[in-house]
Amino acid sequence: MTPLQKQFETLKREYPTATCEALPSGAAVITIRDFPLPDGWSRPTIRVTFVAPVGYPLAKPDFFWTSPELRLRDGAMPHAAVPMLMHEANGEFQLRFSWHLNEWNPNRDDLVTFLRVIDHRLQMPLKTQGTSQRLVRRPAARGPRTPSAHWASGRPTRLSLSPAPARS
Repeated sequence: MTPLQKQFETLKREYPTATCEALPSGAAVITIRDFPLPDGWSRPTIRVTFVAPVGYPLAKPDFFWTSPELRLRDGAMPHAAVPMLMHEANGEFQLRFSWHLNEWNPNRDDLVTFLRVIDHRLQMPLKTQGTSQRLVRRPAARGPRTPSAHWASGRPTRLSLSPAPARS
């Protein structure tokens, strides 16, 4: 069993609707249907898709996609998201989030780690107002530490996914 297959089995225990489609290139498309979303989005669940690239796990995942109809509750487009064709998924039209990892350690990080990064982003419904970002909902501290990430568009923003200290 390859590292990707082993990691996918672990991911599938947490997300039973997950599928893994091998591509001729050697990459794989991972899809989770009915991924839960917090308040602040137009839907309670969504389809999430990402690519385990050729060379995974040494090559890190990059970007993620959702169903194209996902919007913020007020109908606005989420920050760093653009509707476009996802060539890796038979050219389906999807909403691509430009969300990148700053760190990736193939000895520590796996498919579940990347899905936690996606989940962390989706816990923060954001919209763009000019060049600034407005937080629509403050995320709750969640789970173990996962790699930090930033937006490709606009000013890069480092995220620490460790629980925040209590406020007084």
